[in-house]
Amino acid sequence: MPSLAGIRPQRNIVTIVAALAILLLGAGTTLKITTEHLLRQDATSTARSWARFLAASVADLEQIAGGEQPSAASMAFFRSARNSGEVFHYEIFNRNGYSQFVSTREKIALVDLSEYSPDAARSAVDGQPIIDVGEGNSPDRPAFFARAYVPIQTDGRLTAVVAAYVDETEYVPDRSRVSLPAVRSRLLHSRNCLVSGNKGEAR
Repeated sequence: MPSLAGIRPQRNIVTIVAALAILLLGAGTTLKITTEHLLRQDATSTARSWARFLAASVADLEQIAGGEQPSAASMAFFRSARNSGEVFHYEIFNRNGYSQFVSTREKIALVDLSEYSPDAARSAVDGQPIIDVGEGNSPDRPAFFARAYVPIQTDGRLTAVVAAYVDETEYVPDRSRVSLPAVRSRLLHSRNCLVSGNKGEAR
C-alpha cells in the first residue's frame, strides 16, 4: 500500500501539471481572441482606406451602384487597380443591399444577376463597416481573408456600399503559431498607411 508521504508528492506534481495546462490553454485562447480582434481592426482600416480611394477615383460610383455601366475612365481605374494592394476582390452594392458590380482578378463587370446581401444592407442602415473573417476553401480565395462591407457617403448622403475582400494570409501563415508582436506590427503598418494617406482620401 502506497505511503502517505509518497502520495502527496504525486498529487502535487499532478496539480502543477494541471495548472500549467490550464495556463497554457488560457494563453492560447487569449492569443487567438486577441489575434482575431487585431486582424478585424486591420481589415476594417484597410477596407475603409480602399473604399475611400475608390470613392475618390470613381466619379460615377453612385450611378454604378444604381446599375449603370461604368464610364470609360472608371473602367480604366478598375483595370489598373485589379491586382494592386491587399484587396483582391470587391463588390459594389446599392443602398438596399443588392450587388451591382464586381471586380476580381479574373473579371470586372456589372453582375448578371443582382444578389441581396443582409450584411451590405445592415451596413447601409447602421452606417458602420461589418467585418467577416474566414478561411478560403476555393482556388479563388486566399487561405485566410477578411470581408468588410463599408458604406460610402458623398456630401453626407449614402451612395453605395463596398465589400472589400482583404488578403490576410501573409500575416497569418499558421493561426496556431501566430504571435502578438507580428500582429501588432501588421496593425501598426496599416495605421501608418492611413495616416500617410498612401491609399487616397475620401471625397
